[in-house]
Amino acid sequence: NIASIYEDSSKELWIGSWEEGLYRIRTNGAIENFRHDPKNPNSICSDFVRSCCEDNLGNLWIGTFHGLNRYDKSTGQFQLYTANDNKPDGLTHSSIWCIVKDEQGTLWLGTYFGGVNYFNPETDIFTVYAANNSRNDCLNYPFVGNMVEDKDNNIWICTEGGGLNFFDRKTKKFTYFMADENRNSIAHNNLKAIAYSPERNKLYIGTHTGGLSIYFLKNKRFKNPYFEDPSYAVIAGDRINQMRIYNDELICTGPKGIFKMNLYTEKVSPLFKSGKYYGNTC
Repeated sequence: NIASIYEDSSKELWIGSWEEGLYRIRTNGAIENFRHDPKNPNSICSDFVRSCCEDNLGNLWIGTFHGLNRYDKSTGQFQLYTANDNKPDGLTHSSIWCIVKDEQGTLWLGTYFGGVNYFNPETDIFTVYAANNSRNDCLNYPFVGNMVEDKDNNIWICTEGGGLNFFDRKTKKFTYFMADENRNSIAHNNLKAIAYSPERNKLYIGTHTGGLSIYFLKNKRFKNPYFEDPSYAVIAGDRINQMRIYNDELICTGPKGIFKMNLYTEKVSPLFKSGKYYGNTC
């Protein structure tokens, strides 16, 4: 059960699994599997690996069910960061869902109950954006699924119940985009995936039971194909778990399998020419 696939600057692949630890595929095809060893404090902290990201220094950061790991390629050792470290400037929650590196090299960590942690790898200092929907300098929901940075260096955050959260880096304020059938809005408040096209200045958001939402940043409009185009639902379904932009196409996975959307026409079709679907994709 594959949770994530990440390619680093050396073209090596790092594959996170739900129960089998972290896999490394070297450029020569050799495969290495990192598993948690209770007797080794320098081993990976959990076999439930959700995400990977490389920092500007070449270290690999791994988000797991039980904490954040830094992997040093030169030593082959893992260093653990958890919320149990009891540091005032430390990690606020140990369950890490996603890691995104921004243009400045800072890591944004999405946690399952501790909001977003903003982390500088060179100083080991965490800044937290907690959930409090009565304050506009906080998230509106603590479960964070994925994030992306736009061309203005602002952060768009998927929550699993609070819709889409927009963080303005200049004002340090949040704006919330939540589902509302009576107005222009996102399709659902439970969001799983997000991708951004700087050329089009559009966000593509994968929801749970609302299908795909497209947000046009220029005119602040949402488009929800699942509810607007009957042919979309047949091919793509109502749930999207992961997505990536590749060669002017949006590649998406979900219970119906893998499909693609042409970013020019916004028409969807099966990824494979045979039209076959492969269910239960991660």
